[in-house]
Amino acid sequence: MRATARSRKQRNASATPRPASPRLYPALLLVAAALAYSNSLTGPFIYDDKTAIVGNPHIRSLWPLEQVLTAPYQSPLAGRPLAGLSLALNYAAGGLDVRGYHAANLALHALCALALFGCIRRTLRVPLLEPRYGRAADELAFASALLWVLHPLNTECVNYVIQRTGSLMALLYLFTLYASIRARPRARATERWGGWHTAAVVSCALGVTAKESMVTAPFMVVLYDVCFYGGGLRRALRERRQLYAGLAASWLLLAALNWWGPRSASIGGIAASFEYALNQCVMLVHYLRLIVWPDPLVLDYGTPRSLSVAEVLPQAAALLALLAATGVALWRRPPLGFLGAWFFVILSPTSSIVPILTEVGAERRLYLPLAAAVVLFVLAAWTLVERRGAGSKPPPDRAATGRERAFQAGVLAVAIVLGWLTFERNREYQTEIAIWQSSVAAWPDNARSQNNLGLALQDRNRDAAMARYHRALEIDPGFAHAHHNLGNTLRLLGRPAEALPFAERAVELEPDNLESRISLGSVLGAQGRLDEAMQQFERALAIHPRSADAHANLGYVLALKNDRDAALREYELALAIAPTAITHYNLGNLLLELGRRSEALDHFREAARLDPGWADAQERVRRLAPH
Repeated sequence: MRATARSRKQRNASATPRPASPRLYPALLLVAAALAYSNSLTGPFIYDDKTAIVGNPHIRSLWPLEQVLTAPYQSPLAGRPLAGLSLALNYAAGGLDVRGYHAANLALHALCALALFGCIRRTLRVPLLEPRYGRAADELAFASALLWVLHPLNTECVNYVIQRTGSLMALLYLFTLYASIRARPRARATERWGGWHTAAVVSCALGVTAKESMVTAPFMVVLYDVCFYGGGLRRALRERRQLYAGLAASWLLLAALNWWGPRSASIGGIAASFEYALNQCVMLVHYLRLIVWPDPLVLDYGTPRSLSVAEVLPQAAALLALLAATGVALWRRPPLGFLGAWFFVILSPTSSIVPILTEVGAERRLYLPLAAAVVLFVLAAWTLVERRGAGSKPPPDRAATGRERAFQAGVLAVAIVLGWLTFERNREYQTEIAIWQSSVAAWPDNARSQNNLGLALQDRNRDAAMARYHRALEIDPGFAHAHHNLGNTLRLLGRPAEALPFAERAVELEPDNLESRISLGSVLGAQGRLDEAMQQFERALAIHPRSADAHANLGYVLALKNDRDAALREYELALAIAPTAITHYNLGNLLLELGRRSEALDHFREAARLDPGWADAQERVRRLAPH
């Protein structure tokens, strides 16, 4: 009888085709990520990449380590040493070859998908959920991780290099949760400290060195235990107090990293909190729409707007309803409530009342919260398919097969759509013009996007660039960067008189802006007002004593005033900080005037080497080189 029962089970099992082996799922996730982002490796450095990577001297060497783990004040890397170290490793491996940076971002994204797969798979096998989802845990975890890794909302963290701060933090966040799950003993025995406990605490500590949003991880681990293992908060604290204390210790590290406010310029005071919260009502509802249909996507949503309560009342009501539903679910159906809490809690540091003055919203903020929405969709689809199958009367084996195939077909269809949208979004990151054009088209009243599109057009079409600067100033007349860029462009076009009002206004709006000071000095110099130009360059050096541009421009004005010794000193200081073709060329001209022909030739050669297409530098070399 026993043999007969065993053979019957074997026949039933063989009659139902099973999905791919669970061991294949991680490989399939990696393949899916690679295919969706196969056209993402050559996009240029954009926006903050230029200051945080291209112009960041802290990542140029792996030693001294203290320099690598710090960043310029108010830099996107300030207070985020792990992210800075990762970029320094990229630079050590390939300099500024953008492909290596994109490959690293893609690798982080794929690893996040694997960590998410592991967390979901083990969650669906906890005793509370095992009876309902245990048999399909691998398949459901794979479906969730697949849709998440392909979702276009995540393209910003992959294509926009500096946003690896978010994906690096997300990886450590997910691994903290995974290690915490693995650390729990299978039976209700006294929990003893082990390797997984240590891994969770170390991962949590590293996470806060990548991005501050990691601050919510300890809370979510506690909430996870309460929601999926029951017994309430007191029981969880009694059983795992050592783990929770270790995780919470990461807050001390976070406080130390941010003690001096390394990016304090982007955070507003209490007075701005209410207005920012009103803006977030609009943005959070917008995020929810993008989760369902991610189009159009926007790189930059600009700064918070002035809104009234009446203007955001519908969005606020919808969010309050969702928050209330999350609260009820945490009480009545804790696993469902955990998904809602995951979404709102992880978003809370950036999307609640803490005012981020420089950015009202960002799609990268959804990188981790998106996982909750995807899991909810997958489980709802699975439940729907199962219920439909339960209402039919075919043989049990065939019914099970039909349900699985229907579910798999649905997941595959959604994955194909999401993957295609991601592939298309990657195309917009292939040039600076394309990505800013897409942002302007989707969010036309953002002055910063208009200005950045102008910068992207600057070298190709200066008239088109100026039109964008003018549009930015129509939207925001007090936008200093647009004043600066418009004045600088007019100067380059040989129209210094027209440039002067814009250059002066830029300095008036931002007196400590280095570039605006240099630009105003250049405009004054072009008008022959050399003493006033010198004053601006000297003020620029007071702001940033190691500014190569300020030293070089001061040297140029000193040369025009025939103070050649002082000009030589300034040129040499500029070249010691950052050698450029124009500085070598100008120094060569000065040395030629002083009769130092061979030294001048060396500098003209270096100028020609740094800028091979510069005809004047090539001509100087031909004239001076011995025949």
